[in-house]
Formats: sequence, C-alpha cells, structure tokens
Amino acid sequence: MCPLDRWILTPLLITGLFLSLADDSFAAKRTFPYDAVVNAEEALVRSGNGTRYYPTLKLKKGNRVTVHRHDPGGWFMISPPQGSFSWIRAEHVQKTGNQSGRVTENGVVVRVGSAFGESRDVEQIRLSKNDEVTILGSKNVPTEFGNVLMYQIKPPTGEWRWIEGHLIIPTDQYQPGKSAPVPIDQPIAANQNDPFSQGSTQLNNSPAPRQEMIKTPTDGSARRSVPEEEQIAAAKDAIKTIDTQFRAMIEAEPTAWDLNGLEQDYKTLQQEIKHPAIASKIDLRIEAVNRYRKVQSEYQDFLKLAEETSKRDAELVSMAPEQNKTSRYPTPDSSISPGSESILPPTPEPASEPTLPTQPLAPLPQPSAPQPSIPQPGMTQQSTPAAQPQFSGAGIVRRLSNVRRGMPTHALTAPNGQFLAYLQPVSPQINLDAAIGQPVGVTGKRWFRNDLRGEFILVESMMPVRLQAAPVPRQ
Repeated sequence: MCPLDRWILTPLLITGLFLSLADDSFAAKRTFPYDAVVNAEEALVRSGNGTRYYPTLKLKKGNRVTVHRHDPGGWFMISPPQGSFSWIRAEHVQKTGNQSGRVTENGVVVRVGSAFGESRDVEQIRLSKNDEVTILGSKNVPTEFGNVLMYQIKPPTGEWRWIEGHLIIPTDQYQPGKSAPVPIDQPIAANQNDPFSQGSTQLNNSPAPRQEMIKTPTDGSARRSVPEEEQIAAAKDAIKTIDTQFRAMIEAEPTAWDLNGLEQDYKTLQQEIKHPAIASKIDLRIEAVNRYRKVQSEYQDFLKLAEETSKRDAELVSMAPEQNKTSRYPTPDSSISPGSESILPPTPEPASEPTLPTQPLAPLPQPSAPQPSIPQPGMTQQSTPAAQPQFSGAGIVRRLSNVRRGMPTHALTAPNGQFLAYLQPVSPQINLDAAIGQPVGVTGKRWFRNDLRGEFILVESMMPVRLQAAPVPRQ
C-alpha cells in the first residue's frame, strides 16, 4: 500500500466543539421567551451557566420553566423557578408590610440563594433606592464582622438561573412517559474507506481494481491497455500535492476552508487520469471533503448561536428596569490564575473613584475634544466650579497578554490589579496603547458581555484622572 494511503487525519477535535448542541429543542429556531418542561428524573438549577456555579434548586420531571436565552455550552438561561430566593442585608430595607419592603440606599447588593446550604457568593444585580422587594423570611448570617441580619427575598427582576438544555424540552414537544429526544449532533462516524479517518487500514479489504489483460499481438509489437507507470506516478504526485493543501486548509479555522475549490481540484485530476486505481483514491478523498464540509456547517451554526446569544443578552439588558441595566452576571473566580490563556475576569468591585487631577497630565488622544475658551482682553472671566465628569469607568489601562483572536486587547484595572472591564476603542482615533499604565476615566457604552464573562466598555473618549481610594460600601 502506498504510504500516502496511510495518512490518517480525523476532525475529532473540531467536532468536539459541537457536542454541546445536544438535542432537537436546542437546535430548533425559537422565539424567546418560551416555556419548557423538565424531561429528566431530576435537574439541578444553578446560579450561573456552568457546573462551577453552585446549585440553587432541584427540579423534578414535569416541572415547568421559562427559557429566555440559549448560551454556548448547552446551558439555558431561565427565570428563577418557584422556590427560588435571594438574600439582601436587612439594614438596607425598610419594611412596609409583613412581606414587603423598600430599599433605602443605592447600589445595594442582592445575592443568589441556594436551597442546598449557605452559599450566597454570586451577585447578579444591585438595587436602587425605593426599589420594592418581597420578603420571604429573615436570618442572622455569621460574617467576619459578626452576625448580620439578612432578608430572604423573592428574586428581583433581572436575576436569572441556568439549567442544562438537554434536561428540558419545549412544552409543545413534551410527551409524558417518553424519554428525551435523541441528540442530533453526534461525532462524525468514521468511514472505514476514508483515508482521512482513523482505522483506514480497512482499505486493504476493498477489492483491487480490475486490470485488463496484457495481450501480445502476433506482429511482434507489445501494446499495453493500461496507463504507463510514469503517468500513474505523476498522478500520485498530483494527489499528494492536493493532499498537502487539504492538510494545511483544515489546520485553519473552518470559516476559511475552501472545500468547493479543493473538491474541484480532485475531480479535475480524476477526469485527466482515467484509471480505476487513481479514480478510487480520489473518490476516497472526495468523501473526506464531504465529511469536513459537515464539520464546517456545524461550526458555522455554532458561531451563529453565539451571535444570537449576544443579541439576546443585549435585548434583555434593554428590557430590564433602569437600575438593573448595568447588572453583572455571576463570576465566582476572584483572580486570574497565572499562565492561564483564558481570561476569566472576576466580578468587578468599585475599588476606586475618579477625581480630576490637580496637576496637568499628558493629554490622551480622543475625538472631538472640546477646546478651552480663551479669555479676551477687557473681559472678566467668572470662575465656575468644575463639573465632575460622568465616566463609564475609571482605572489604569493595561494591555492583555495571551489574548485569543477576537477578544479585546486592553482592560481597565484597579490600582491593586483587580480586573474592572474590557476596553475596545470605538474608532482608530482612540489610542489605548498611549494610555497604558496611566490612570484614566473612560466614557462610552458599557454592558456585560456573556461571551467574555465580564464587563465591556466601548470607549468613545478618555481623559487623565487622579484615582483616589474610596471606602468600600457595606453589603
């Protein structure tokens, strides 16, 4: 067997990306929100979209939930089911009835409660003054500062829970007594006759191409009805060249694959060299191209899902009450492990507040910067108190290392290095590199990006500030 035919290459690493798309209800196009039913004996509800978040509740088969979003990884974001609760410090709530209260301060933290224990580390939103809450109970909670009285409340608007998508099914597909639908996204089956799939040694079992008899004419001339050995050798070299292109192509992202052009190259060679052995080899490679075409299609579906998730997240933020539009979704990790390539920002805390510098600092480039007015002779300039600028965030600009393609390259951090937000300039005129290591206040649209699992600021302008330590509010 030709060494070329022993080339084994499978797309298992790529197809692993799509195993999370596990059932018909996940793949189907749906309008949010929609109702679903638990279709497993039991299902855990969690405080975030992953097993690293603590469970908050256990649902039984037949329990109903409302799905608001599909997240990559097979997790569905749902409204807090019946029995869910949250925690808030009692000192920030004024009771207005037996089971009602009103928040007395701004920025009051609400923590996600759990029916399985004392976990209450995840914070999703903060309430504002005069927001109303429904009180379910109270409890003295031990803290490092002593016992603190906390109210157990109904989860406020804008707080969510997560459940594994394969454990639920839309109500219009639910049939009691039947198991969940069979997943439609399985690993691509290996083709024993495909030189690109593992186990291609089965190629030896395929029948050899039938060769024509060599007839020696009586006139003394020898005529062969098969192609000459040189022609076959040239065809094998041509196949090897296209195979090399094939290998290089699949090492890139699936969105960059030109499988149609590759298939055409194989077919053109097959038409030029009309020999059963060569045709058989090319047929196997065309089958491999079709298998990778399926991988490419699944990858594109995956990217489309991620894009729909981001759009849905923006819709939910726009529909939330005004005080919850800067809500932060759970991120339990408090630090970034050294050497980790995936950046998981901790939940940003207000570690500092900006004030205008008393000494002039080096100006940073920004579009449409306002020009100071120059007093004219004979005119008396009246001093007016400087207005405190309203920033979307303030801190020190850092450049991120080991950044994956498509992720922001800069971040805003507190003086102690704590992550605050990702930064992305709205135009090339905003030069974040010029501000690296400097304390600045940035202005622009700010929201939580679920794909980055952190706050994100689209920087429209920035200016130097002097950071002043601020007391951390009690929670």
